[in-house]
Amino acid sequence: GKNAYSTAAGAYQIINGTYKMLKNIPNVPTDFSPETQDIMAVTLLKLRGALGHIIAGDWEMALMLASKEWASLPYSESKQSKITLATATNFLNKGAA
Repeated sequence: GKNAYSTAAGAYQIINGTYKMLKNIPNVPTDFSPETQDIMAVTLLKLRGALGHIIAGDWEMALMLASKEWASLPYSESKQSKITLATATNFLNKGAA
């Protein structure tokens, strides 16, 4: 059978294909330092249209959009295990307080 593996790395589990795409975007650093990983994650949230919803506190829509990027988020269509919407929103509400 086929061996399943992931190239996901770093704090935001960025996969190789996504990293290659990000390093072609002007002004996105590529050194993979913790600060760069934060910039990459925010860039991905912008590209998915989720950042504005995060800023507005619209967690459900932000999670719907970001789930297209991160397989473990509640609305992901991936077969990977996911966190629940309640777990995600509770975590986000604590951070926003």
